[in-house]
Amino acid sequence: LKLMLLVKSFITGRADLNSDYRIVSPMGGGLAPPYLFEDEMVGITKFLQNEFVVGVEAKGPGSDVVAQTVTDRFTAGGLRVERAAEGNVSPANMVVRVECRLDPSEEPVGEWYYCRWHLELNAVDAAAGSVIFSASKDGKSGQLSVERSKTRAVYDMNKTAGILADRLLGELSGSE
Repeated sequence: LKLMLLVKSFITGRADLNSDYRIVSPMGGGLAPPYLFEDEMVGITKFLQNEFVVGVEAKGPGSDVVAQTVTDRFTAGGLRVERAAEGNVSPANMVVRVECRLDPSEEPVGEWYYCRWHLELNAVDAAAGSVIFSASKDGKSGQLSVERSKTRAVYDMNKTAGILADRLLGELSGSE
């Protein structure tokens, strides 16, 4: 996967370079590249869409919204993503586990109620069981009621999940 994503980024960069510069023969005519980038991109895209599957598992309050954000980021990166139920056998080559926790406070601080949140995102190679990527983030969100502070905490976790998913994609593609 890392190799395919890395080659895809190189091909995209090379195609951009070819659009700006052209290799010219001594006779003054342009030379065609030895292979077509489009053919290579079709092969890579076919592999990423058909042969490599990312499974996304989610648990905890607000995890459906957060898992959807992670799924959208991977889909935008050109990967095939399937939502996997926890514990079910999935055809995924890589499983991304999202865990969300909320700890709302019933005691106001001034007029504000706060909700602490914790987000974990782990990517595991399904075949080997080895961890590819692991990140966690904690935060605190406040609002004028307990329910609104929970809603705000889920919103903040969702934004953070998008950032962590982008970091994971960057690490897989070799750009980070």
